[in-house]
Amino acid sequence: MKNKMVWILAVFTAFSGGQAVYGAPVLEEALQGATTGTRSGGAFVAGGWQVTGKDDTIYWHVPTIAHGAAEFDVRGLQANERRAGMEDKTELFHMYDHTVGEADLRYTGGYRDNTFKHFIRKIGALDAAKTDAMEILWQIRPNYEEPDTARLTWDPSTTCRFREEWGPDGKGKSVLRIFRDGKFLLRTSVAGAWQPVGHTVRIGASPRRDPAAGAPVGAIFSNVKVWDLSRGTNQVRLNGKSLCDETGPFLGLGVSYFQALRHARYDRERLNRNLALFAAKGFNYVRILSMVSWDGLEIVPVTFTNRAGRVIPGWPDYWQQFRDLLDLVAQHGLRTEVTLFADAQYVMPSKFARQAHLEGILANIAGRESKVLHLEVANEAWQNGFPGAQGVSDLRAFAQYLADRTSVLVAITSNDDTSDRGISALYRGSAADLATVHFERDTRTPEAGWLPVRDTYRAGNLPGVPPVSSNEPIGPGSSVSSESDPIKLCAAAVFAYIANLPAYVYHSRAGVYGYARCCPPAGGEDRFEDSAGINAYQHVRRILPPDLASWTRNDGLEPGAPFTVFCDDQPNRHWTEVRGATNGCHRNIGSAKDSHFVSFPMGILTGGVTLEARRPVQFEVIQPLTGTSVSNLTLNAGGRFTLPQGPGAYILKGTFLAPSRGTARVEETRPKHFPHRIWAAGDLGGRTRDYARETL
Repeated sequence: MKNKMVWILAVFTAFSGGQAVYGAPVLEEALQGATTGTRSGGAFVAGGWQVTGKDDTIYWHVPTIAHGAAEFDVRGLQANERRAGMEDKTELFHMYDHTVGEADLRYTGGYRDNTFKHFIRKIGALDAAKTDAMEILWQIRPNYEEPDTARLTWDPSTTCRFREEWGPDGKGKSVLRIFRDGKFLLRTSVAGAWQPVGHTVRIGASPRRDPAAGAPVGAIFSNVKVWDLSRGTNQVRLNGKSLCDETGPFLGLGVSYFQALRHARYDRERLNRNLALFAAKGFNYVRILSMVSWDGLEIVPVTFTNRAGRVIPGWPDYWQQFRDLLDLVAQHGLRTEVTLFADAQYVMPSKFARQAHLEGILANIAGRESKVLHLEVANEAWQNGFPGAQGVSDLRAFAQYLADRTSVLVAITSNDDTSDRGISALYRGSAADLATVHFERDTRTPEAGWLPVRDTYRAGNLPGVPPVSSNEPIGPGSSVSSESDPIKLCAAAVFAYIANLPAYVYHSRAGVYGYARCCPPAGGEDRFEDSAGINAYQHVRRILPPDLASWTRNDGLEPGAPFTVFCDDQPNRHWTEVRGATNGCHRNIGSAKDSHFVSFPMGILTGGVTLEARRPVQFEVIQPLTGTSVSNLTLNAGGRFTLPQGPGAYILKGTFLAPSRGTARVEETRPKHFPHRIWAAGDLGGRTRDYARETL
């Protein structure tokens, strides 16, 4: 953490949903004979604190918790409550800002009119249409939601455990989730951040003195717990379009490893070797399948008949292997993207079984949320058990189900229509936090294989669509078309981040099949170590700013771009627009934040590419495959320089300078171990300085 403090974390496995709540505990009160809170009324009895009058309450002041969880137990809640003083509502739990109008004690101007306010109430017999439902308020003024749950069953002899979780959704809203006895009840959200200056947590009655509402007389409260989930969870979330955890923003660099769960069961040695390789090569997560029906390579949560017509018995230890895999991946410093449904038409054709699998995933990531980058409902859903309009409806419903019940980020799928319209139709208005898209793999265009690299730009800012991950791009051995050129593979990741995508996945044949020892193919095995491009990404995350996905991008041609690019002496042109071009680049997109910028000329022709500064700049030229700093340049507006073809692309990273008087200036510094110069020219008081143009 930034303040270098070491937090002692408490891990408590909550009865609610079987979920473990990680984070810094700020309140733990069993209410067995005493409380540290402010108590008004009630009595301590066997089992906890009992309400003896409808105005009884206990409240605590806690630090401001923008992202937290709370739990409490209560026994003695009656069905069809019609006792005098409780026939309208019984008040159970509250949070608010006690600095607003002395809200602990005052209703008008305090509790009632609070900027930050949340409560849980049980609805009594006075409202016949809603009796035994629960009324929930979630308010960050001027915004609020006041939904009701469905009508619930109640038994006064049964202890109910309530849990609520709240926190930012990364999109400018704060989300609230309510559970009872492990069952999800309700999810709601409002615009704004939950940041009460004086945070009060309260059970029993509020300061409201309604003759038909108050604390539930006779009920016994116990085991009140509150956690600050912003400390010690290290869970992935979104800030703008950037992935973040407690260490700050980061670029998601994943690798397809579809057979990982099978390797966890049958070949731990290979699994650990692969995970160690990924970590060494700069990746920070793996994308796994939780099921598949490939003959001899099945991943088997339940018994099913595979593609070849063979009955495949379910693994009796499936969920143990799943948990072990998440743990092993984390031990190597990586996280996991879990794709839930693949070959679901074979493995789980019934919706009932699929629903049960969702429950299983939720139960088994509980307590391991920080180890999961995100969930994806299905892989290419239209051909994996979710065809047509009904398939889309089910996908969106499943995404909503997951999002309502976990704080782990959720994506839906990359469906058959990956046009802008298709992506928007699937994701707009959904509960998804991320959109997983499989971009173009066609290398037969006149763009000489660069189309799959640049295709992500169109999806970086689609209205109403969440941040996009390039989840299964072209790679060595990929279907449809394959790409093994390291610079194009590396460039696809760099380009995606600059285009405002927070995540990119390296996709290879080894990542799809990754044959285990129990079932090698006749022609041998595919190994990650031998896959083209496995070394192409290891410097990318070190070079690029970690929050780059949230910067303001440019297409390299617009006025906000730091440079004017030339192709055969024509400004603002790429070689795709100039027939027979001998110099220039395919694209030169960039991004900026405050005074900082990144520019990425790629697909550089043999004659190099000339760029001209639009404003004073100082920047570093970096070779993306090696991470080598090739040169450092300082230019005034109008200063030109030419990059040789070199590897075919360079990352330019620098800052905008204040305008200076005089004519264009070019200054260059280079590492001593690097003798070659970038060719540069500028008007230096009537003289032109030319550096020799040499291949880097």
